[in-house]
Amino acid sequence: LSNPRELAIANQLAQFREVIDTAARDLAPHMIAFYLKDLAGEFHGWYNAERMLVDDAALRDARVALAAAVRQTIRNGMAILGVSCPESM
Repeated sequence: LSNPRELAIANQLAQFREVIDTAARDLAPHMIAFYLKDLAGEFHGWYNAERMLVDDAALRDARVALAAAVRQTIRNGMAILGVSCPESM
């Protein structure tokens, strides 16, 4: 992955643990909600601008893995907040 949006999403994903730790330490669960909203917004912009299923197998697999990581991070964050996620839309 080399697209600036993809790298921004990867960087956001890497911050998840820190956001959770800070939210717990400061008794500020809203920080998790704000983080998830920002992550979802960044992903939405990228998903609308890029094609996921490209001919390059390595790029396709990396993009699918990035999308899966975003999905799991959102699920984990929502679970921490006590909110369930729909299985499909």
